[in-house]
Amino acid sequence: MTANAMFVVEDGIVVFSDGAAYDEMGTVRQIHDKQLIRADIDTVITCSSSGSGLSLLNLAMSSDAPGSFDDVADQMPGWSREVHAMMMAAFPERGEAENWAMYLYGGWSERAQAWRAFLIITLSGAMLGMRCEAYTPVPLSSYVKPEASPEALAKVGLPADLNTLSAPVDPHDLGLRMMMALRHTEQTEIHGPGSRSGYIVGGFLQHTHLRRGRAETRVVYRWPDEIGRPIDPSGDPPFTIEYGTAPSSTFED
Repeated sequence: MTANAMFVVEDGIVVFSDGAAYDEMGTVRQIHDKQLIRADIDTVITCSSSGSGLSLLNLAMSSDAPGSFDDVADQMPGWSREVHAMMMAAFPERGEAENWAMYLYGGWSERAQAWRAFLIITLSGAMLGMRCEAYTPVPLSSYVKPEASPEALAKVGLPADLNTLSAPVDPHDLGLRMMMALRHTEQTEIHGPGSRSGYIVGGFLQHTHLRRGRAETRVVYRWPDEIGRPIDPSGDPPFTIEYGTAPSSTFED
């Protein structure tokens, strides 16, 4: 399970994702970026998967050479099926329940003359407590996965019910706070039914703002996680959230 967030804003797409991959026991096995940024076609994609979902999607895309975000949107159902088939061929022992990938993808739609974003998943959303069908795009304006605990939200200055936030809300600031809250939220069954519980946000936090013809991306935070060990936020140094327009707050345990 990966923590990621996507927001459709007036001038583009805002994305956050963490940078750690781990096995079924929650042990970090790789630290890498989880975003596919294609500024040439005004597209950004982030992935959550039990495998090499983003790398396999890039492979599937390379054979079709999309020329726009509309091409990406049209092809994602087919590409996601290809990714699932490749995962099943590479990791048959995992079965359908573990060989899945979820993509958040956004970009500039020439057809709509607007910024658009979607979610697509390679298995029935019911298996993850979601109301969506496999390989079926779901339009979104804002999305954060998974849920943060009320205690962690309070630490970063957010209410337990995000619907009570008063406008205007800066998505850059909100996304950063949400990802920081997720860093300190223990998740159950992090690799699907029957797997262990643990913390899932690690490695580093990447923030991207895609605009027409360009993308600004940076690593906002690096965490002291180590390959070969589970993620443990209890030893994190205190940090101050200063990005965005909302008042800064210090996160301390």
